[in-house]
Amino acid sequence: TGSGVNQLKETQTNHWYQAFNVYGDYMLDIADHQIKIMAGYNYETKRLKDIKVSRQGLLSDDLNDLNLAVGDAMTMSGGQNEYALLGAFYRLNYSYKGGRYLFETSGRYDGSSRFRSGHRFGFFPSASVGWRISQEPWWNVKSEHISNAKVRFSWGSLGNAAGLSNYQYIQTLGISKSDYILDGLRQNYMSSPAALPGNLTWETATTYDIGADLGFFDNRLTVSGDYYIRKTTDMIVNGPTVPDVFGASSPKGNYADMSTYGYELSLEWRDGFDLAGKRFNYSIKGTLADYYSVIDRFNNANKSLSEYA
Repeated sequence: TGSGVNQLKETQTNHWYQAFNVYGDYMLDIADHQIKIMAGYNYETKRLKDIKVSRQGLLSDDLNDLNLAVGDAMTMSGGQNEYALLGAFYRLNYSYKGGRYLFETSGRYDGSSRFRSGHRFGFFPSASVGWRISQEPWWNVKSEHISNAKVRFSWGSLGNAAGLSNYQYIQTLGISKSDYILDGLRQNYMSSPAALPGNLTWETATTYDIGADLGFFDNRLTVSGDYYIRKTTDMIVNGPTVPDVFGASSPKGNYADMSTYGYELSLEWRDGFDLAGKRFNYSIKGTLADYYSVIDRFNNANKSLSEYA
């Protein structure tokens, strides 16, 4: 409306998302041995489709329908994309002597359509062990003094594909209209495809953690501490800077590694008292954490701080 030619635009966006999850678990208790097994399967897929239409020359400003637009200026566009994720997972817990000795292992076998065939699947395992020292027969400390003492160690890895488009691993051609007119028609042209990274695959984060849990005064006061090292390998980042004569921008790929070192501490007091004939429970908790990260690998010959992203 106004001084220009009126125009009606309609956009329709459709999302189809499907998810299928199934899992089961089994528990076995034999004397001093407790075993729990869980296994499952996960599948997800999503499809997106766009339709955009516009036309000028509306016969009515009140009745908004494309059938009432008679102008010669018309545009129509569309687009669609889709992705799929597939995974199988498991977890095995083992406890001996009522939780005195603990062991757990788990793993995921994940696949993503965002990678080319042959690089789509990855296996990401983890394991942890724990020792509850306060349940040993030779532990003679009274529970009102130290009621729980436990040390633990864990190691595990996870895969990540965030930051990738659905078709990062294949060359795509963009279609545009040029400024040249031939035989009364504006000509179309295709732009050159972007460069492809070599052997694009999962980014993997592997964490090593050692920790301890302590309980005092019948577990009214609990203290927990962890120190961890996380190694992130094959990070999906922007590629190294290429010369102008390369003719294209550097693609994202597995071009970096990073190490993170950190700790976490927590202190909590839990207690209660009678208030108006009823039990009133409360807790106070404080935490302290810190970490720092170091880039171990990245193609940055000029040592520029703006290169990494």
